[in-house]
Amino acid sequence: MLDKYRYESFRSDQFCDPSDPSPCPDKSIVVPTDWTQDSLFQIGTRLKATEEETGHYAGGPVTHSGAVCPHCQNGLSHILDFDLSREDVPIVVRRTFSHLNRLPIYYCALCPPGTQYRVLSDDVIEPLLSTHPGYDYRNDISEETPFRHVGGLIETPRSSISLDPIPEGIARATLDAWNNRCLIRPKPETDQMKSAFEWWGVKGVLDLPKSQFAGVPVFPQGYWSTCCNNPQCPLAYHETLVKLESGEDEERSRRQSFVYATYEVVPALQETWRAIRAEICWCCLAISVGYECC
Repeated sequence: MLDKYRYESFRSDQFCDPSDPSPCPDKSIVVPTDWTQDSLFQIGTRLKATEEETGHYAGGPVTHSGAVCPHCQNGLSHILDFDLSREDVPIVVRRTFSHLNRLPIYYCALCPPGTQYRVLSDDVIEPLLSTHPGYDYRNDISEETPFRHVGGLIETPRSSISLDPIPEGIARATLDAWNNRCLIRPKPETDQMKSAFEWWGVKGVLDLPKSQFAGVPVFPQGYWSTCCNNPQCPLAYHETLVKLESGEDEERSRRQSFVYATYEVVPALQETWRAIRAEICWCCLAISVGYECC
């Protein structure tokens, strides 16, 4: 069965309540300089498993109250956890989440539409609906669901991960290669693309994607969402225009792909050969976590 409501969860116009006299609270909003596409090319880091103590982890116990899926009422799984006091965390992330010491990535092991939440403090998260309130995961389990073999809360042993800065030139060449693969007639690989493959330690674009935290590119496989799923956020509405400080339209900088994690850093994903991708809304700091092929 296809994950019907997973696809619908990315249609954020469903959150516009017709009974609301002002469904679009802000007609336009300026994207912070930190979160423009050009800025994001400078802050990406590669995620890798390591035996060294880094302060960043994959797996481990739940550390926040409120970590319960609002759809199925099961506990969320703690997928990744980042120490925001560390200087290897991009400064943009540290500034954006300055009210936190740690940034957790949670995911519901049962519900294909994914997991939405806001991190209110170092011990509390606020879960948000990912799709309509009547959603029942028991009618929507496909063979792609990454933790389908678990049947509930999954807690994997905590392990260390490292954050290695991605040079801006490598990031831009990687994105060029990633987009080039989608063309009907792909262009020949450039020297810059080949250098990027060498940096990632792969033979070519088909050996990507790799795990990444922040920056561009975070390797999307599809289902790119342009709107926030938090109905209280201005970016939940298509009518809200996103602009640069110069006044130019900047629709690319709505919700940003933020984390891409494969079995390299989350071994529990290897059985179904899926990846976890998190997106962030820079306006309300809602985090949206879902799965995709890797």
